Amino acid sequence: MTTSDMTDQLSLVSPVDLPEDLPVLPGAENTVPTMDFETVTQLRGRVASRLSADGVWFEQLDPASARMRTRTLVEEELDSWVAYQVNRGLPAPTIAVEDDLVEAVMAALGGLGRLEPLLARTDVEDIFFTGCEPTMLRLGDGTKVPGPPIGQSDQEVTALVQALGTSLGDGTSREFSAARPLLSLRLKAVGELGARLSAAMDVTPRPSGTIRVHRHVEADLDMLYELGMVDAPLRAFLRASVLAGAKIFVSGGTGMGKTMMLRALCAEIPTDQMIVTIEDERELGLHVLAARDGQGQVVVDDRGRPVPARPAALVRAYEAREPNSEGVGAITMGDLTRQSLRDSPDVVVLGETRGPEMVHVLDALTNGISGVMCTIHADTPAGVFSRVVQMVRQASPALPADYALSAICSLDLIVQVRRNRNHERFVSEVAQLQGTIGENAMPVLETLFGARADGRAVAKRANIGPRLMGRLAEVGFDRAWMDPAASDWDRDRAASRS
Repeated sequence: MTTSDMTDQLSLVSPVDLPEDLPVLPGAENTVPTMDFETVTQLRGRVASRLSADGVWFEQLDPASARMRTRTLVEEELDSWVAYQVNRGLPAPTIAVEDDLVEAVMAALGGLGRLEPLLARTDVEDIFFTGCEPTMLRLGDGTKVPGPPIGQSDQEVTALVQALGTSLGDGTSREFSAARPLLSLRLKAVGELGARLSAAMDVTPRPSGTIRVHRHVEADLDMLYELGMVDAPLRAFLRASVLAGAKIFVSGGTGMGKTMMLRALCAEIPTDQMIVTIEDERELGLHVLAARDGQGQVVVDDRGRPVPARPAALVRAYEAREPNSEGVGAITMGDLTRQSLRDSPDVVVLGETRGPEMVHVLDALTNGISGVMCTIHADTPAGVFSRVVQMVRQASPALPADYALSAICSLDLIVQVRRNRNHERFVSEVAQLQGTIGENAMPVLETLFGARADGRAVAKRANIGPRLMGRLAEVGFDRAWMDPAASDWDRDRAASRS
């Protein structure tokens, strides 16, 4: 955040000229003060004004020095406030309250307020909030745990969301008010990939929302093997499928691990191939992946900057854009998919497909691109077909179902992921499309890996179609690797518990 952001609508105030209306914390004269939202707001404004007075000098500081300078000013303003309390005959706050005030003002200056410590956690994927009630956090392993409130009052929560919409969003100011009670924006200030905020007021009893944090995970199929999402034969098959340029849909419900699986598949794409990623919210992060040496350390150049894992010119990361407050400037996934076909890609990777952009996905499947991958919400591989039909019917003009089903026959594989009651995520099925329409007017599926009793996918004695098998053989895949007896699900799970 720039200093101009921090001083918006704030006037310069000397650190010693305390205004008469500086709030006195609630309570009788012999009551020890506690942290107060209004006091945090006042202190934040005074520190931001002094930072603005630092001008270019402050802007040129490195992040660590800027934070140290900011903390110094916060502590100075806090000392002035404490002196003001004492001079009026009021008790000084405790050391704990002073520490809380310093952290609250630092968080407010960062623009994230009480969200900052939650967003700093590496294990949090979703933050659910309703007014000033305790939050609920969904962690990376799928469990939900209670978290602290993000405001002392509903008014404070509303003010925080409004500030996020005007200062930390995706480049355009977004109004959040009774007139515009719904807000959706990307928070670019959160990590490398940002976060997605969805909030509502007025149409809900209290201000509420969800923040989805896009944690950057360097996942590959070996990591998924260690995590127990695939067994050895499935790992070998998926790796060979990506190298062979297979067209793959990853299917599953919300929070099942679709994005992690897609990211792992992308890690197997050769680094000399041109990749275009298209996402509603940029989560894959292929464009920010750093190269690592044999010891797993990030490789840096002579200026200390991480060396990209892939040539920057061969990774194009598109992200859809919401309209601004005037309702203009929207860029849809359909727009981006159509644009991507002009980039001469070797592989097109799409994030979640939810609507009419599926028309362009089908175009990519059928126009000769060697590799196409995306995620889709469906409970089973067969359920993918009805979802595709639903989406192409949302296009303008709507497209007929037979067109969609004929085009989807160009797909090679559907990888189904699921999560069990113990929050373990794994592949439950891999189905191959045979390239034909069956008697039920649906594409013909062949299950190559099917669920055993606990839901985990094991190889079946099924025939891989010649269309895919020929390409797999070219990259060294041996059909004998898919012997059902080669599965090592149980060995890996036993090792992970020991």
